Order: sequence, then C-alpha cells, then structure tokens
Amino acid sequence: MKPLKGVKVGVKKDVKAARMAREASNMEREEFVTRLTSILQDAGPGTVAELTDTAIAYWNGERLVYAFLSAEGNGAQGEEFDLGAQRWAQWKDWLVDWLTDPLLSVRHGLHHGT
Repeated sequence: MKPLKGVKVGVKKDVKAARMAREASNMEREEFVTRLTSILQDAGPGTVAELTDTAIAYWNGERLVYAFLSAEGNGAQGEEFDLGAQRWAQWKDWLVDWLTDPLLSVRHGLHHGT
C-alpha cells in the first residue's frame, strides 16, 4: 500500500503543477500587479519584493514602484521602470512563478511617497 500512496501523492503534485502552469499562462499583468500590491501592502512599510536578482518592487504608500538594483552591486535602488506589456511578456513566467514562493525583504532608504 505504501508505494501506491506515494504514487498518488506524485500524481497530485503533477496535477497541481499542471494547474499552476495553466494559471501562469493565463495570468494577465493586471492580476499580477493586484496580487503583488496586496502582498506588499499587507507586509508593511519598507518591504520589498525581490522579483529577480536585479529587480525589486515595493509599495511607496501611494503606488507600486518597480526598480532595478544599482549596478554598483551594493543592493541600493537604481533606476525605476515600468512593467509594461513588453517587459511583462519577457518576464511573465518568472513573475508568476515568484507568486508561488514570494521572496520579500526589508530595505531602508526607499523613495516613499508623501
């Protein structure tokens, strides 16, 4: 019986992975933005979404801000960017995957709104 139980679990994981892949392929940018905004607002001030090795996002009190990390490699915020349609198309798979296991941190010195 134990081997069959393991097979069932494996099948459930495969089904879950397939469902998540379908959801990822169907997710629109607006849904991602809504979910990311909610995560960051719930997490509190100074919380940063570590989207990639070189890009972050945070809620500045008024809006969602996307920014690259400084090229100096010190972890400081660099240039802000827009998650437009072209960048969304390029990063969609990574970003949707990020939602399944969000990486958050706290950074001081972010450009907060008034």
